[in-house]
Amino acid sequence: MTLDTIKVLDAVAFATSAHDGQRRKYENTPYILHPIRVAKRVSCIDQVTTDMVCAALLHDVLEDCPQITSFDIENRFGHEVYRLVSALTDDKVVRNGPNRAVRKAMTRDRLHVAGWAAQSIKCADLIDNLSSIVANDKNFGKVFIFEAYALVEAMPLAEATIRDEILGDLEYFKRWGSTASA
Repeated sequence: MTLDTIKVLDAVAFATSAHDGQRRKYENTPYILHPIRVAKRVSCIDQVTTDMVCAALLHDVLEDCPQITSFDIENRFGHEVYRLVSALTDDKVVRNGPNRAVRKAMTRDRLHVAGWAAQSIKCADLIDNLSSIVANDKNFGKVFIFEAYALVEAMPLAEATIRDEILGDLEYFKRWGSTASA
């Protein structure tokens, strides 16, 4: 599939501006590198669309950039990008509301019905997050692995190759974590 390069570059510029000054936890690198890595992985999926790549680039802006609204996303990138980004975003009520287990269950429920594209993007996001979390926060890494397994199980429509990759990574880190703590 041929991607609309102009639209993708616009999403890169928009996400870069939105995340300006933000740093990745544990890595202390510019935050924008994370969505770029997620978009790069998504772009390798068979049947990828321009909107999927744009949504991968923008997947954290509604959560992490209070100056950006859902209207900004839909107005600039269209309804499908907005729909995907919304499916990938915990709303403010969920983030500031119930305990972590309830929030994660709500995320699983939302993504379970989100469809192939959103589920595939979320798997790419999990892949990118996994190694830095496990390497830098072993205690939370164990929690994250458990939560990620449950989330991937709730996303059966995700593109098979990327879903298999995150499941393999989770299995590897699960084994690594259990032997590292012994």
